[in-house]
Amino acid sequence: MIKINGLALATGAVLLWSTNAVGAKFALAELQVQQVQFLQFLGATFVFLLIKRFSQDHTKRKKLSLAGFCLGVIGLPGTMVFQYLAFNAGPLVEVNLIAYSWPLLTAIMVISLKDTAHPVFLLLLALIGFIGSTLVIGFSGIDFLQMKYGWGFVMAILSALCMAIYTVGTAKINLSPQSVLVPAGLVGLAGTLVWCWAGNPEWTSLPHILAGLYLGIGPMGFGYLLWASALRSDGAGRIAILGYLTPLSSTTLLWSFGETLELPVFVGGVLIVTSCVMIAIYSPPAVKVDHV
Repeated sequence: MIKINGLALATGAVLLWSTNAVGAKFALAELQVQQVQFLQFLGATFVFLLIKRFSQDHTKRKKLSLAGFCLGVIGLPGTMVFQYLAFNAGPLVEVNLIAYSWPLLTAIMVISLKDTAHPVFLLLLALIGFIGSTLVIGFSGIDFLQMKYGWGFVMAILSALCMAIYTVGTAKINLSPQSVLVPAGLVGLAGTLVWCWAGNPEWTSLPHILAGLYLGIGPMGFGYLLWASALRSDGAGRIAILGYLTPLSSTTLLWSFGETLELPVFVGGVLIVTSCVMIAIYSPPAVKVDHV
């Protein structure tokens, strides 16, 4: 059975993650994407440094390898930068669903590595999810010839790909998620600082600046902390399945804030979430322990 404290921690993480797209919508209304990303990594890195400072396993921490460092950069800055580029360039509801469909790509990777006892079943589940993704993209008004929304979906797919690579890769080299957070966060912070310096944007809206900081401290920083704590309390891995409520809850929140949701997109979203949950149930533990 799932422990009550683990369930509460996981629920808190999902609630924070659910506000990510709405917070991005508000922040991007006045700030450029590089500003939002810098503020996000600033807030998240502060939280990660606090976690490291008060961690009790200093003497047992292993030196981070180059492979681990690269995976951390792919998993955190890669996932988040591409996700926010998608938010900035595409229809918010649709790209949000695509960005959170990374378990579909993870399933394909696991099958190709022959790391599952259910390859055919996982492939069918992934196919259902890809059908849902096709519905989401196909009914979003996308026009690749004029690149209307096109870059948004490309960025969302790249975000999902980064998260899938991180999930499979960290399991293969046996890294603890905490060991990559600080260096990955610092890389993201340095990169977005240079990005902001090159664009020289104006910092004039305090509410939107605070929203950017919230996105880092809340969904990325404490959201990850709550999630990692929840997983530690749940050895059987059942709590991980709750993470796939994020696209459902975030889409519902976006809809309540005025975003439109067409019926084909809704059906596609249901197929994506359903396939992700089933993949989590039937995949090996390595596939269902990491979220950012």
